[in-house]
Amino acid sequence: MQGRIIEYIEQGKFICAVVLSENGRRLHLLNQNGREVNLPAARIMYMNAVRLPAALGREETIGLLRETAQRRNEMTLPVELAEIWQLVVEEERLDFSLEFIADLCFGREVNDDQAAALLRAVLRDKLYFKYKDGRLYAHSLEVVEQLREREARTRQKEDFLNSSAAALECLMAGGEADISPDCLRTLSEYYLFDKEAADFTLARELIKRAGLTAPHAVFHLLVKAGYWTADEN
Repeated sequence: MQGRIIEYIEQGKFICAVVLSENGRRLHLLNQNGREVNLPAARIMYMNAVRLPAALGREETIGLLRETAQRRNEMTLPVELAEIWQLVVEEERLDFSLEFIADLCFGREVNDDQAAALLRAVLRDKLYFKYKDGRLYAHSLEVVEQLREREARTRQKEDFLNSSAAALECLMAGGEADISPDCLRTLSEYYLFDKEAADFTLARELIKRAGLTAPHAVFHLLVKAGYWTADEN
Protein backbone atom coordinates (compact mmCIF):
# COMPACT_ATOMS: atom_id res chain seq x y z
CA MET A 1 0.00 0.00 0.00
CA GLN A 2 2.93 2.35 0.52
CA GLY A 3 2.74 5.35 -1.79
CA ARG A 4 -0.92 4.89 -2.66
CA ILE A 5 -3.64 7.47 -2.10
CA ILE A 6 -6.36 6.17 0.17
CA GLU A 7 -9.54 7.73 1.52
CA TYR A 8 -11.11 7.44 4.94
CA ILE A 9 -14.02 9.18 6.64
CA GLU A 10 -13.47 11.58 9.54
CA GLN A 11 -16.44 13.35 11.15
CA GLY A 12 -18.60 12.60 8.13
CA LYS A 13 -16.10 13.88 5.56
CA PHE A 14 -13.87 12.04 3.11
CA ILE A 15 -10.18 12.64 3.76
CA CYS A 16 -7.49 11.87 1.18
CA ALA A 17 -4.14 10.60 2.45
CA VAL A 18 -1.04 8.82 1.20
CA VAL A 19 0.28 5.69 2.88
CA LEU A 20 3.76 6.35 4.29
CA SER A 21 4.25 2.95 5.91
CA GLU A 22 2.45 -0.17 7.14
CA ASN A 23 2.68 -1.89 10.50
CA GLY A 24 0.53 -4.98 10.55
CA ARG A 25 -3.05 -3.84 10.21
CA ARG A 26 -2.29 -0.20 10.92
CA LEU A 27 -1.20 2.45 8.45
CA HIS A 28 0.92 5.55 8.93
CA LEU A 29 -0.57 8.28 6.72
CA LEU A 30 0.01 11.84 5.58
CA ASN A 31 -3.38 13.41 4.94
CA GLN A 32 -4.60 16.36 2.88
CA ASN A 33 -4.50 18.61 5.96
CA GLY A 34 -0.77 18.06 6.38
CA ARG A 35 -1.20 15.81 9.42
CA GLU A 36 0.45 12.45 9.95
CA VAL A 37 -1.99 9.97 11.46
CA ASN A 38 -2.09 6.27 12.33
CA LEU A 39 -5.18 4.47 11.16
CA PRO A 40 -6.46 0.87 11.14
CA ALA A 41 -6.47 -0.53 7.60
CA ALA A 42 -10.15 -1.38 8.10
CA ARG A 43 -10.95 2.37 8.01
CA ILE A 44 -9.94 2.63 4.35
CA MET A 45 -12.91 3.41 2.13
CA TYR A 46 -11.06 3.57 -1.18
CA MET A 47 -7.50 3.02 -2.41
CA ASN A 48 -5.97 4.22 -5.68
CA ALA A 49 -4.70 1.60 -8.08
CA VAL A 50 -1.54 3.61 -8.89
CA ARG A 51 1.19 4.73 -6.48
CA LEU A 52 2.42 8.31 -6.26
CA PRO A 53 5.92 9.03 -7.60
CA ALA A 54 8.47 8.42 -4.84
CA ALA A 55 10.28 11.66 -5.73
CA LEU A 56 7.39 13.90 -4.63
CA GLY A 57 8.21 16.16 -1.69
CA ARG A 58 5.98 16.58 1.36
CA GLU A 59 4.40 19.89 0.29
CA GLU A 60 3.87 18.64 -3.27
CA THR A 61 2.18 15.54 -1.89
CA ILE A 62 -0.13 17.56 0.37
CA GLY A 63 -1.03 19.82 -2.54
CA LEU A 64 -1.81 16.81 -4.72
CA LEU A 65 -3.99 15.28 -1.99
CA ARG A 66 -5.97 18.51 -1.63
CA GLU A 67 -6.47 18.76 -5.39
CA THR A 68 -7.61 15.15 -5.50
CA ALA A 69 -10.10 15.65 -2.67
CA GLN A 70 -11.54 18.80 -4.25
CA ARG A 71 -11.81 17.19 -7.67
CA ARG A 72 -13.66 14.18 -6.30
CA ASN A 73 -15.96 16.25 -4.11
CA GLU A 74 -16.98 18.41 -7.06
CA MET A 75 -17.43 15.54 -9.52
CA THR A 76 -21.03 14.70 -10.42
CA LEU A 77 -22.33 11.42 -11.78
CA PRO A 78 -23.47 11.40 -15.43
CA VAL A 79 -26.25 8.94 -14.54
CA GLU A 80 -28.57 8.97 -11.53
CA LEU A 81 -28.07 6.20 -8.98
CA ALA A 82 -31.72 5.25 -9.47
CA GLU A 83 -31.05 4.42 -13.12
CA ILE A 84 -28.01 2.30 -12.26
CA TRP A 85 -30.01 0.50 -9.57
CA GLN A 86 -32.77 -0.30 -12.08
CA LEU A 87 -30.19 -1.96 -14.33
CA VAL A 88 -28.97 -4.37 -11.65
CA VAL A 89 -31.85 -4.92 -9.23
CA GLU A 90 -33.22 -7.89 -11.18
CA GLU A 91 -29.87 -9.71 -11.16
CA GLU A 92 -29.64 -13.00 -9.28
CA ARG A 93 -26.86 -11.63 -7.07
CA LEU A 94 -27.14 -8.13 -5.68
CA ASP A 95 -23.53 -7.55 -4.62
CA PHE A 96 -21.12 -5.87 -7.02
CA SER A 97 -17.65 -4.42 -7.10
CA LEU A 98 -17.38 -0.65 -6.94
CA GLU A 99 -15.60 -0.73 -10.30
CA PHE A 100 -18.44 -2.65 -11.98
CA ILE A 101 -21.08 -0.14 -10.89
CA ALA A 102 -18.75 2.72 -11.81
CA ASP A 103 -18.39 1.24 -15.31
CA LEU A 104 -22.17 1.24 -15.68
CA CYS A 105 -22.33 4.80 -14.41
CA PHE A 106 -19.56 6.37 -16.50
CA GLY A 107 -19.90 4.13 -19.54
CA ARG A 108 -16.20 3.36 -19.92
CA GLU A 109 -13.21 2.07 -18.00
CA VAL A 110 -13.15 4.26 -14.92
CA ASN A 111 -10.30 6.03 -13.18
CA ASP A 112 -9.73 6.43 -9.45
CA ASP A 113 -11.48 9.81 -9.27
CA GLN A 114 -14.64 8.46 -10.88
CA ALA A 115 -14.79 5.39 -8.65
CA ALA A 116 -14.25 7.55 -5.56
CA ALA A 117 -16.94 10.00 -6.71
CA LEU A 118 -19.39 7.12 -7.11
CA LEU A 119 -18.64 5.94 -3.58
CA ARG A 120 -19.35 9.44 -2.25
CA ALA A 121 -22.69 9.47 -4.07
CA VAL A 122 -23.65 6.05 -2.67
CA LEU A 123 -22.88 7.12 0.89
CA ARG A 124 -24.84 10.38 0.45
CA ASP A 125 -27.91 8.67 -0.96
CA LYS A 126 -28.35 5.32 0.78
CA LEU A 127 -31.67 4.55 -0.86
CA TYR A 128 -30.43 2.23 -3.60
CA PHE A 129 -27.09 0.76 -2.53
CA LYS A 130 -25.25 -0.20 0.64
CA TYR A 131 -21.45 -0.17 0.83
CA LYS A 132 -19.82 -2.87 2.95
CA ASP A 133 -16.38 -4.48 2.97
CA GLY A 134 -15.40 -2.90 -0.33
CA ARG A 135 -18.50 -3.98 -2.25
CA LEU A 136 -21.80 -2.41 -3.23
CA TYR A 137 -25.03 -4.19 -2.39
CA ALA A 138 -28.11 -3.21 -4.36
CA HIS A 139 -31.22 -2.99 -2.20
CA SER A 140 -34.14 -5.15 -3.27
CA LEU A 141 -37.37 -3.60 -4.54
CA GLU A 142 -38.98 -4.24 -1.16
CA VAL A 143 -36.17 -2.59 0.80
CA VAL A 144 -36.16 0.48 -1.46
CA GLU A 145 -39.91 0.87 -0.93
CA GLN A 146 -39.45 0.59 2.85
CA LEU A 147 -36.66 3.17 2.79
CA ARG A 148 -38.79 5.54 0.70
CA GLU A 149 -41.64 5.25 3.19
CA ARG A 150 -39.23 5.90 6.07
CA GLU A 151 -37.83 8.97 4.31
CA ALA A 152 -41.36 10.25 3.70
CA ARG A 153 -42.21 9.84 7.39
CA THR A 154 -39.01 11.61 8.38
CA ARG A 155 -39.78 14.54 6.05
CA GLN A 156 -43.34 14.70 7.34
CA LYS A 157 -42.13 14.77 10.94
CA GLU A 158 -39.56 17.48 10.17
CA ASP A 159 -42.18 19.60 8.38
CA PHE A 160 -44.51 19.22 11.37
CA LEU A 161 -41.80 20.25 13.84
CA ASN A 162 -40.65 23.26 11.82
CA SER A 163 -44.11 24.65 11.06
CA SER A 164 -45.44 23.97 14.55
CA ALA A 165 -42.43 25.50 16.31
CA ALA A 166 -42.70 28.63 14.15
CA ALA A 167 -46.42 28.95 14.90
CA LEU A 168 -45.87 28.49 18.64
CA GLU A 169 -43.12 31.11 18.71
CA CYS A 170 -45.37 33.53 16.84
CA LEU A 171 -48.24 32.98 19.30
CA MET A 172 -46.04 33.44 22.37
CA ALA A 173 -44.67 36.65 20.86
CA GLY A 174 -48.20 38.05 20.66
CA GLY A 175 -48.92 37.35 17.02
CA GLU A 176 -51.68 35.39 15.34
CA ALA A 177 -50.79 31.81 14.53
CA ASP A 178 -52.53 28.90 12.87
CA ILE A 179 -51.57 26.03 15.16
CA SER A 180 -52.63 22.57 14.07
CA PRO A 181 -54.87 20.46 16.34
CA ASP A 182 -52.23 17.70 16.27
CA CYS A 183 -49.65 20.11 17.67
CA LEU A 184 -51.90 21.20 20.53
CA ARG A 185 -52.94 17.62 21.28
CA THR A 186 -49.29 16.51 21.37
CA LEU A 187 -48.38 19.27 23.82
CA SER A 188 -51.41 18.71 26.05
CA GLU A 189 -50.76 14.97 26.34
CA TYR A 190 -47.13 15.66 27.13
CA TYR A 191 -48.07 18.15 29.87
CA LEU A 192 -50.59 15.74 31.39
CA PHE A 193 -48.76 12.43 31.07
CA ASP A 194 -45.07 13.36 30.67
CA LYS A 195 -43.11 10.21 29.72
CA GLU A 196 -46.31 8.20 29.41
CA ALA A 197 -47.51 10.40 26.54
CA ALA A 198 -47.81 8.59 23.21
CA ASP A 199 -45.68 11.20 21.42
CA PHE A 200 -43.33 12.04 24.28
CA THR A 201 -40.16 12.24 22.14
CA LEU A 202 -41.87 14.31 19.46
CA ALA A 203 -43.27 16.69 22.08
CA ARG A 204 -39.85 17.14 23.70
CA GLU A 205 -38.30 18.08 20.37
CA LEU A 206 -41.15 20.47 19.59
CA ILE A 207 -40.80 22.17 22.98
CA LYS A 208 -37.07 22.53 22.46
CA ARG A 209 -37.44 24.09 19.01
CA ALA A 210 -40.18 26.45 20.15
CA GLY A 211 -38.19 27.56 23.19
CA LEU A 212 -40.86 26.51 25.69
CA THR A 213 -38.35 25.78 28.43
CA ALA A 214 -39.76 27.83 31.32
CA PRO A 215 -41.75 26.01 34.03
CA HIS A 216 -45.37 25.51 32.92
CA ALA A 217 -44.64 27.23 29.59
CA VAL A 218 -46.61 24.52 27.81
CA PHE A 219 -49.63 25.10 30.04
CA HIS A 220 -49.58 28.86 29.45
CA LEU A 221 -49.27 28.32 25.71
CA LEU A 222 -52.25 25.96 25.63
CA VAL A 223 -54.28 28.58 27.50
CA LYS A 224 -53.12 31.33 25.16
CA ALA A 225 -54.09 29.19 22.18
CA GLY A 226 -57.58 28.69 23.63
CA TYR A 227 -57.07 24.94 23.88
CA TRP A 228 -57.33 25.03 27.66
CA THR A 229 -58.81 27.49 30.14
CA ALA A 230 -56.72 29.12 32.85
CA ASP A 231 -58.37 26.97 35.53
CA GLU A 232 -57.95 23.70 33.62
CA ASN A 233 -57.50 20.76 35.98
